[in-house]
Amino acid sequence: MQNKKFILAAAIVAVGIVIAFFAILHAPQTVSGVAPETAENAPAGQPGQNEENPVRATCAELGTGTATITLECASTPELGELGLSYRDSLAPNHGMLFLFNPPQSAGIWMKGMKFPLDILWLDQDFRIVTLKERISPDTYPTPFFPAKPVSYVIELPAGFAKAHQLSVGSVFEKKSVDNLPSSAADKASN
Repeated sequence: MQNKKFILAAAIVAVGIVIAFFAILHAPQTVSGVAPETAENAPAGQPGQNEENPVRATCAELGTGTATITLECASTPELGELGLSYRDSLAPNHGMLFLFNPPQSAGIWMKGMKFPLDILWLDQDFRIVTLKERISPDTYPTPFFPAKPVSYVIELPAGFAKAHQLSVGSVFEKKSVDNLPSSAADKASN
C-alpha cells in the first residue's frame, strides 16, 4: 500500500513538472536592449503615458509604401512585458517594436490592453511572416505566436494592416533604424 502511495506521489510530481515546463515554453517572450527615455526628453504624441506606462525611446521608422510608421522600442524585459498595456490609444502611424536576438517564437498577449491591435511578426529582413489582425483585449490570457521564429514584432492599431494592404510576405522599407540596439541595427542595415 505504501509503495502505491509513493508511485502516486511521484506521478503527481512528474505531471506538475511537465505542466510547469509547458507553461514556461509557451509564456510570452520579452526583449532586451535600449534604455527607455525619460519624460523630459521623450518625443511628443504618446497617449496614455503614466507611471504604469513609461515613455519608451523612438527607435525606428519603417515605410509601408503608403505610410511611415514611427516605432517605440520595447527594449528591456520590463518594457517587453508591459508593451502597450494601460494606454488608451496610439497616435496615428505609431506602434511598438519588439526585438528578438536570436530569433524566437515570440508569443504576444493582450494583458492590460484597452484597444485592439494588429500584430505583425517579422524576419530579420523586416518581411512579415505572420499577421494577426484586430486582436481584441478580450482574448487575454491567450497568447498569439508566429509561424516560425522571428527577429521583430510590431504592434499597431487595429485596421492598420488592412488600410495599408499589408499581408504575409510584405517587406517594410527601413527609413530610420539608427536607434535600434547595436545587434539589431547591424541586422537591419544588411
